[in-house]
Formats: sequence, C-alpha cells, structure tokens
Amino acid sequence: MSGRVNLMEKFPINPGETAAEHTGRLLREARTAGTFRQCSIGWHEECSDAYGEECMCSCHALGITLTRDQLESWAGRELTDEEVEHLDTHIGESSIPEAVGEIVRGWD
Repeated sequence: MSGRVNLMEKFPINPGETAAEHTGRLLREARTAGTFRQCSIGWHEECSDAYGEECMCSCHALGITLTRDQLESWAGRELTDEEVEHLDTHIGESSIPEAVGEIVRGWD
C-alpha cells in the first residue's frame, strides 16, 4: 500500500466478527499500511507519532497539531489538563482563526 489510509474505514467490522478479531485484523493490516497501532484501531488522539512523520494514517494528512509543549510555550507557563481541554474546545472561537487569515493574506 502507498499513501495515507484510514484502516477503520477501509476495513470495517465484518458480520459475525468479534471486536477482538476485528482489532487483530486491523493490526495485521497496519503492518502492511505503515500505520501505527493506535491509529489502526481508531485511537488517533493517542498516536505516538503526532505529526505523522512515520504513521501513514490519513488522520495525519495535511493537518497541524498543536502540542502541549507548543501551547505551554505560547502561554508562558505549564497548563493543567483542564486548561488544555478548554483550549481544545474554544480555540476556534478565539482570535487564532483571524490571525491565520491575516498570515495567509500576507502571502499575496
């Protein structure tokens, strides 16, 4: 296989297949597809390759991940889990989308 793939979409559970059998099948396919274990079973947020440098799951395609380290660097201090969750929920309502728009308009 080449390119990025979402194994959960490509190989849905078969009729009569148990969850354990499905997981086993996904993990076997992951070796061929080059996806990490977490992504192959649908746990994309848990992938140990946050930037998709090696994991070929489609969840990494053309996305930007803000790591906790980056968020804390911007915040100037360590953040609690609750604060990170709050950012995840509300970042789209912040001025960040406007700032991205300004950056992109500056390319013209």
